[in-house]
Amino acid sequence: MTKTSKTSRTSRTMKALILGAWVVGLSLALAAGAAHHLNGSWTFAVTLDGQGGSATITLEEGAGGVLTGKYAGALGEAPVTGKVDGAKVEIAVESQAGKITYAGEYQDGVIKGTCDYGELGKGTFEATKKP
Repeated sequence: MTKTSKTSRTSRTMKALILGAWVVGLSLALAAGAAHHLNGSWTFAVTLDGQGGSATITLEEGAGGVLTGKYAGALGEAPVTGKVDGAKVEIAVESQAGKITYAGEYQDGVIKGTCDYGELGKGTFEATKKP
């Protein structure tokens, strides 16, 4: 084997190792970002029986897709629990007016779905993340 072919093979090996490390690093960064894409403050635009309103829900996504946070809206302030599984999002709030639930899907930075405000009615919601 000549010195030139040995150098060429070493160069190709190094390039392959660097490319492999870059791909692994990028994959880990994307996975970490995707795992906590719901973290932050969200504005929930809600429609119940033709009436509109809004609430702010701050979410923190933990291990296993567990959601915790805080609700602030017309029904006061209350802790939030829930879960995220892929695109499916479920949130529950125990407010002074009773249990509120949201069930929807996350797509393109928005959560859309249905909500149940107990005696106040059922409806739909669209949540957008605050900047």
